[in-house]
This record gives sequence, structure tokens and C-alpha cells, in this order.
Amino acid sequence: MLFEGTSLLALLGIFDGHNGRAAADFAAASMPRILTQHVAACPDPSDAKSLTEAVQSAFHSCDEEMRAHGVGASGCTAACVVVTVEFVLLCSAGDCRLSAIGRDGTILSSIESDHNPSKNESEAERLKNLGVEVSNGRVLGRLAVSRALGDFSFKPENKPPHEYPVLATPTVTVVPRALVDIVVAGCDGVWELNTMTQVVASVTAARDNIDAAVTKVVRTSCSTTRPLNPLTGQMQSGNDNITFGVLFFAPPSELPA
Repeated sequence: MLFEGTSLLALLGIFDGHNGRAAADFAAASMPRILTQHVAACPDPSDAKSLTEAVQSAFHSCDEEMRAHGVGASGCTAACVVVTVEFVLLCSAGDCRLSAIGRDGTILSSIESDHNPSKNESEAERLKNLGVEVSNGRVLGRLAVSRALGDFSFKPENKPPHEYPVLATPTVTVVPRALVDIVVAGCDGVWELNTMTQVVASVTAARDNIDAAVTKVVRTSCSTTRPLNPLTGQMQSGNDNITFGVLFFAPPSELPA
């Protein structure tokens, strides 16, 4: 069933909080409503560019509402999957990662480049052009990601949003819905010991058993052989948040028109 008045079929969101959970809780509660409103207002839902702009605008609106509700210093990275009649949109702000997988098991599209100035050259260049210092791989020496919801100490109200050191604007990729068999999405804790290729292999191998597919990925993410944290010199098993989601799609012949 379509979301009333829209071309939406389904939504999936993963919100990974930092400096408290207030921003993640707010986004989880508010983003479905906001995304639905913006997709409904999209002037041409059959146009991938228009839908991309609608989703990016929804992230900005969620950020503005968060500020208006006084969420404060808390922030969260965000990964959203937006499924419409014609498209699957993968959206990420921060260091969550997503992938759309085809019916032959190949990766159709993915977002694997984190918004982190120590890993992402374009983000490092953007911050340099703004005159923002990056030290120890962190924005102003404090925040590891350069895109997130919340984190308003990095979003001065006397500047336009495109000049914020930390942006709410997500990276968005668009895939025709009829091509997609599976979508996977996870916060950064999933990717410390899993590559996208490994995750895709685990999930596609368990196509008919979603519990087995998710359990294998999560157990690997909780391994005791995790890499050392460069700041503390140590990292215990399961030290980071681990949230992982999978969407399985029906064959095209069974999809609603």
C-alpha cells in the first residue's frame, strides 16, 4: 500500500547517535513523517533528480526541526532507504553505508565513502575552503564526521547552511526499483570488520532466511579481534554501536503497479 498521497512504498532508517542519543531518537521519530511530506511535495516523482532533491530537503528540514526543539549538542549519522513506485534511493549523512543488490547478486549501487575528513578528500577540501581546522582526523579536533544531523555547535546560526562545517546534506544514489532484490544498510560499527562485499555475500547466501542473514553480519561485527582505537589504544568487543538492516524485495511480477 502506498503512503497516502505519495509514491512511497517503504522507508528504512538507521540513526547512529553520538554525544548522547537525543538526536538519534528525534530523527527516528520524525524522519518518516518528514520524508513522506517531502516526497509527497516532489513535483515529479518519476524524475530521479527531483526525488533526490526532495530527500535532501527532508534531511535539512529534520535538522531544522531538531534545532527548533532544542536537541542541543547531540548529533547522529543517518542512513535512509526510500522506496518509491519507480526508484530505490540510498541516502547517507556521516559514516553509515548502504548498498542495493541486483537479482544476480551484484552490487547495483552503494554508498561506502564516509563523510570523514581523514578518509574523504572532497570533505577535507570543503572544510579547507571554509577555513575549518581538521586535527586528529576530526572537525575542529572534536567530531569524526563532517555530515550529520544535529551537532549544532558545528552549525553557527549566523552562517548559511552550506557554510556549516558539519552538513546535514546526505549523499544520495538512485536505482530503478525493478532491478533491486536486496538493500543492506548499517552504521559504522558494522563496517569495522565487514566489507560491503562480505556483507552482500552473507545476505545473498541466506536470501530465504532473514534472521540468519542478519545474525551472521552482526556476530562478525561483534568479534573480539577488533582494530585498536587510535585515540585510546584499545577497543573492546562490541564497543561501538551496531545497527544493521536488510530489505528483501519481491520479484517484479509481484510488485504493485
